[in-house]
Amino acid sequence: MTTSSPVFEIFRAVEPLHYYSLEGMVEPRTRRGFERQVTEVVSLPGVQEWWGLRRDWFSDEFREFMDATIAAGSRVTDPVRGSSS
Repeated sequence: MTTSSPVFEIFRAVEPLHYYSLEGMVEPRTRRGFERQVTEVVSLPGVQEWWGLRRDWFSDEFREFMDATIAAGSRVTDPVRGSSS
């Protein structure tokens, strides 16, 4: 799968942000931004396949966050267009 390295880098960057935000160390607007990015990225079928194969590389807490994000299946609403992006 050719998307492995970029996807891994995104998830590894988001994982500490997730923990920092749980500890109140990330401003809400920053958290919303990275949550939108994660939601958009995990909406792609190839990324969901990658996550299913490699989710064990991450901590239990982060897996729960990502699994819930994927299960929600919602797309980010584009604030300019007023529709899902």
